[in-house]
Amino acid sequence: MWSTAVPDELDEVPPLRHDVLAYLAEHAAEADLDAIGLLFSELVSNAVRHADGPRTAHVRVEPDVVRIEVIDASPVEPVVLPAEPTRVGGNGMRIVAAMSSSWGVDHLPAGKVVWFEVPARAS
Repeated sequence: MWSTAVPDELDEVPPLRHDVLAYLAEHAAEADLDAIGLLFSELVSNAVRHADGPRTAHVRVEPDVVRIEVIDASPVEPVVLPAEPTRVGGNGMRIVAAMSSSWGVDHLPAGKVVWFEVPARAS
């Protein structure tokens, strides 16, 4: 498993995405790294924008799946908004729902875990 603290600033998300993809390039065969990078960025950016306090990202490569989890201190669940062609932003969770094989929210005593999974194979 790979874990890291999630930064406080949005401009720090791209280098973090690069680190995740470098890890996955070594540990996950047949994974769609472009899709994972996009979905990872969506979850992390949401946590930076909407949750105060400590935030952590975890990447797990299991035999047939990559699971990404972002943990934050906010109890507020992300919302999948309907498509709106004129809206700027607010599409991240709809993208996560559409591109992942599964996703969800697990509640914690102080916050939540937002996660998604995509097919892959452990290297």
